[in-house]
This record gives sequence, C-alpha cells and structure tokens, in this order.
Amino acid sequence: MGKQGNDKSLGFMLHPTLAVGTEGTPLGILDMQIWTREEAEESEEVYIKKKEAKTRTIEEKESIKWIKSYNSTCEFENQLEGEIHFVNVCDREGDMFKLFNEYANSKYKYTSDLLVRACQNMNIEEENKHLWDYVTVQPEAGEVKIQVPRREGKKARETTLIVRYCEVTIMLPKTLPKLKPIKVYAVYTLEKETQVRKIIAGSNGKNQRRIKW
Repeated sequence: MGKQGNDKSLGFMLHPTLAVGTEGTPLGILDMQIWTREEAEESEEVYIKKKEAKTRTIEEKESIKWIKSYNSTCEFENQLEGEIHFVNVCDREGDMFKLFNEYANSKYKYTSDLLVRACQNMNIEEENKHLWDYVTVQPEAGEVKIQVPRREGKKARETTLIVRYCEVTIMLPKTLPKLKPIKVYAVYTLEKETQVRKIIAGSNGKNQRRIKW
C-alpha cells in the first residue's frame, strides 16, 4: 500500500470509469485503474520531483488515467459496433491537451465523444485570445433549467442557465511542439441574474454566487 492524498493514511488510489444511462441509471464499471503512491519525501526532494515532472512522459504521470479511461470507453463502443454511443465525462483534472489530442486522433473506428470541465484558460487561435475571453462574449444560444442539489446548508433548488458555445482551436503548449492545434467546441453556462436575486431575497441577504460552468 502507499500514501493517500493527506499523506497520513495508507491505501490504494482508484480511478473507475462508471457507465451511466441518459436518465442517470448506473450501468456498470467499464474500466478500473489501481495504483499506489510513494511515501512523502523531504521538502527538497519533493521540489526536485516537481521539476522532474515537467520532463516526464504522460505514461509516467498519474494523469494518464484520463487517457486510459477515454480509450476504454472507445473500446466498449467498438465492441458494440457503434450501436450505443458513449460520452466520456472528465472533471477539471482531465483538462489537458494530450487528452484532447487522443480524442482528435483516435485510432478507433467508432469514436466516443469527450466532455471535460475546463480549468485551463488555454490559448486559442481565434482572435489571438484566451478561451474564457472568447467564449464568454459569444451570443446566447438558449437557456436550460437544472436542479441544484442541496449542499453546505443551502436548500436544493431549480434554476435557469444561459448557454453560449462556439468552436475554438486550441494552440499547442510549448512543451508539445510536435503535435498539431486541435479544434473543439467550448460550452459556457451562466446562471441568470434574476434567479440569484430571488435566492438572495429569500435567504436573509446571504451571499450567493451565480453558477458558472
């Protein structure tokens, strides 16, 4: 066993790929990766390892789990000969150029789609801008209602999001000069301001941030 995230307990790291139907029904596990981490080193050794991480290949990093997960989804779709289409969903940790490159240059006949919650304000070709600057000024494409679950003492609620989207070309990171720019669609959603005003009015003036994805 190895160290966990808090460096105080022992265990294994686990990254499952869960298949879920369009109505949210769990269908099973498509892929499961298990590994252990080395014990925490002294601060100087940690600093050296972080510098070395920049030169390591993707196969030597934990982030390879996102690429393996995506490829496992494609493998299942091809086993089913494309009769069922998959969308591989990743959180912010999966927002990396090499994962998009894996999607854009898929080796499979039937290619699963990829949906990643962005965290990097990437450079794009369009108007020589960054991603957030470009997508947030796109025209409104519509609205969608969602259910916001209860959390941190706040009640569950229904709200409306404004949707904007556009096609963008992600520029190459300096560390990956041999690859090519990739075209993807960026989707930006923002909670309607009128919805937030209603919440604040009914919560004794407590601060409430607009949902932004």
